[in-house]
Order: sequence, then structure tokens, then C-alpha cells
Amino acid sequence: IPWSEFANLKDDKLLNDQFNLETPSIIVYRYIAFNTNNPKLEDKRVRKALDHLFDRDQIYNTVYYGNKNPVVGPIHPSKPYYNKGLKIRSFDVEKAKSLLKEAGWEDTDNNGIVDKMIDGEKVGMEFELIYASNYTDYVGLTNIFKGQAIKAGVKINTKTMNSQAYTAAYRARNFDAMINSSLWYPINKDLYSRCHTNG
Repeated sequence: IPWSEFANLKDDKLLNDQFNLETPSIIVYRYIAFNTNNPKLEDKRVRKALDHLFDRDQIYNTVYYGNKNPVVGPIHPSKPYYNKGLKIRSFDVEKAKSLLKEAGWEDTDNNGIVDKMIDGEKVGMEFELIYASNYTDYVGLTNIFKGQAIKAGVKINTKTMNSQAYTAAYRARNFDAMINSSLWYPINKDLYSRCHTNG
């Protein structure tokens, strides 16, 4: 059930008298993949800055009505080998600005977008974030992300694609950034296929 409808159902007394509404844990997660072949995104400081611009609290509380939990990677927190020592980066616009500046990105023409010389050409920090059209939660998620990113001078253009076009772009690595999700079955998992370079 979409989260918006589920939230309304929880307030329906008649329905709650007859049914139990549950939100069981499942081994599924959402993530944003960045194409590091794009010279704008190849510097890890830029990707760290973008992580600091991802307002998880706002996204979880508004898009998912408080029903999602952050994880630091593809391992479910119930697993004994989940790394509890890894910390999720905080939402911090000033930290993001600092990292971008450290990586050479500054707003030299005062247009609100940070820029940098790459291969002799001045380019703005602007990229496209694609997502599949059959995930309604991605609309809210991307709106929040791009709204926060612009505060640090990063312009994110979002594009919805049908599943076939999205999958083709994913397989061809023809994207700047993309939102994806992953569902795992609750069995012992060989991580090679998902996490190794040759996977």
C-alpha cells in the first residue's frame, strides 16, 4: 500500500477494529548511484558533499511517514556482520559547501551554482538524477534532495523514465545519477555479484 494511503488507514477506527496494520522489516533498501565516469562526480569529496545534502530525516518523516530506517550499506542491520561502527553522514549544508570548495567547486560568477574548470572549460555543478516512473515515493524524495542541494550551489535535474528505458540506461551506465532499490531474500548471501567490481 502506498505510504500516503497507509497513513490514512491507520486513522480509520472501523478498519483498525477488524484488521491489524503492520510494517514488518524486509531486506530492501533504496540508494542513489553516482556515475564516477562523469568528471563532475569522480571526486569522492563531491559525493560526500552530496551525501551531506540528503536530508534523511525530512525524507523519512514526510515521504515515508516515519516508516523507514537508514542503513549504511547493502547489509541488513539484523545480520551479525552488519558494520555498526559506520556512521551515517549528517545533513549539513555548510559541510557540503566546505567539501565542494575543497574539491575546487566555487560560484565564481555569482549565479547560485558552483563551478570549476574541467579540461579548460568552466562547467557548473549540474547533473541529471533519473528514476523509474513506477515508484511514486521517488517524486517526493528527489524534490527534497534537489531543494536542499541547491542551497550548496548544486543543481539537480530530475527525470522520470519508464522501466524499460531506465533499465537500458542503468545497464549501459548512461546516467549521471540514479535512484535504485534492491530486494534480497532472507538467506545467506554471496555479496560478490553485487559488491565486487566484476559483479
